[in-house]
Amino acid sequence: MLKTSSKIIVSKAQVAALILTTLTTLGFSGCALNTQKNTGANFDPQKELGEVSIPSMPIGKLSDKLSTDVTPSQDLSGNFVPEGAKKDIIDKWINYYTVRDRDRFIQHLKNGNRYRSLVESIFKQYALPQDLYYLGIIESGYNLKIKSRAHAVGPWQFMKGTAIRYGLKVNQYTDERRNIFKSTHAAAMYLRDLYAIFSDWELALAAYNAGEYKIIKAIRKGKSREYDILTDKRLIPKETRNYLPKLLAVKTIEQNLNSYGFDSGSDLYVNPQPTPMSSSIDFHDIGTMLLKYSVAVADLLPLIQLSEESFHELNPDIKGPYIYASDAKPFVLHLPTSLAKDLSDKLVNAPLPKITIDQFKLLAVYKIDEDRPLKKKKKSRRYRNDKRSAKIASLDHELSDPENDYTPSNKKKKYSKKTKTYRVKKGDSLAKIASRFGVSVDDLRSINGNTSRIYPNQKIDIISN
Repeated sequence: MLKTSSKIIVSKAQVAALILTTLTTLGFSGCALNTQKNTGANFDPQKELGEVSIPSMPIGKLSDKLSTDVTPSQDLSGNFVPEGAKKDIIDKWINYYTVRDRDRFIQHLKNGNRYRSLVESIFKQYALPQDLYYLGIIESGYNLKIKSRAHAVGPWQFMKGTAIRYGLKVNQYTDERRNIFKSTHAAAMYLRDLYAIFSDWELALAAYNAGEYKIIKAIRKGKSREYDILTDKRLIPKETRNYLPKLLAVKTIEQNLNSYGFDSGSDLYVNPQPTPMSSSIDFHDIGTMLLKYSVAVADLLPLIQLSEESFHELNPDIKGPYIYASDAKPFVLHLPTSLAKDLSDKLVNAPLPKITIDQFKLLAVYKIDEDRPLKKKKKSRRYRNDKRSAKIASLDHELSDPENDYTPSNKKKKYSKKTKTYRVKKGDSLAKIASRFGVSVDDLRSINGNTSRIYPNQKIDIISN
């Protein structure tokens, strides 16, 4: 890394210009490590950094290619070699991945190679360094469904705020952080903006892990934009100090597999096939189509020549059995190119049954496990949900009947046997009550309007034996 002893003064106006591209009213919300309070519109970067005297820090080969005003026309797609990570720390992580955590690391390499060409092609579209591919390995091992303790989700471990800021849908029906296509585009935009803020890949990657706010705060406190100085002063969190060494360790191993005892010519690394159902998917030949109304996945699958497993592998952002979409908020569906075109033609000629927004909301209500005991803190939600439980159960049945007009019904079934009333106690579940009175859970649900939810002090009917 090239270093100079000269000093520059960063004015408030310059600081504001650096961060203008990303610091919107949604505030800071970084990836896996960042759990700080959302600062939102109240955050003033000028007050945070002020006029700080810091050493200038050119970044070697990239310094003459990039200004703080990043545009897609600028080419950053070459490799980059950050030098801020100390060799002894990199060696520690090399040993960890090749010895202590070898089996899991192998799986991470295998997962990564499945998506590598796709990821690198997207990064190339944004003129980003190809080495950023390794970021996905240390973030998630390219596990699309992974969720961290800090609630970061997907291959790029986006926090919800950051995901929404970069155009990903995160709601009760959809989580596009899990979609390798959609989330990689968002990650590319986020990485470009981080580089626009910090003009240095070491600081940009640290911000990706810890969040922009923490790195700006470290720069202000340390009066330096030099990664080495900030890490030596321990102004950057410990996990983030290990972040760059991890990335460089993975890169070193992957580019020297034979030297570390891995068989680089085996199917483990070349054209991996994680499951028989998904082995035929070519992630380079994937097309998209827009759904502009809500449909059931079960109605969609018969129209395409694709297994359910492969369908969900291409569209892991679909949370449940229904796809929520509308004219204003269409859903982008990913399918092999030929199948996407074929499905689009079929839907023009024979549209699928539509699910209205109200019906979709009823179907999407969270259902309680019948064997799960009640907890006091869930009482209010259970109480509200119980009022709709009969409608949901009835609607599930009615949606499966093409001759039905989707009119929910919550009428109780009539029984010839006598019934008695029982008041629900804290800790009760339908299974416990059914066992206590020697009846089945199905009978208990049926006589009480097909309810799946109970709450303390609720009165329910029991069939007398």
